[in-house]
Amino acid sequence: MPEFILDDGGRAAAGYRGKGRDCACRAVAIATGRPYATVYSELAEINAHMPLSKHRRNTPSAAPPTATAFSPRAGCSRTT
Repeated sequence: MPEFILDDGGRAAAGYRGKGRDCACRAVAIATGRPYATVYSELAEINAHMPLSKHRRNTPSAAPPTATAFSPRAGCSRTT
């Protein structure tokens, strides 16, 4: 059986604390060897252009979506 290696993808080194739903960000950082902060900002930019799903709508329809709606910590859509 392969040995399990715990790797946060550089999340702690980038200054992020606590738990986040950022598995896509960590997976990309680990797979590509790129810094977590770089991957995080790129995913945030991509998410900003994605339509809000029912899970990412965290504001009333009359109000503009908040910054957290585009955060990789709030999860990424499958098309991202």
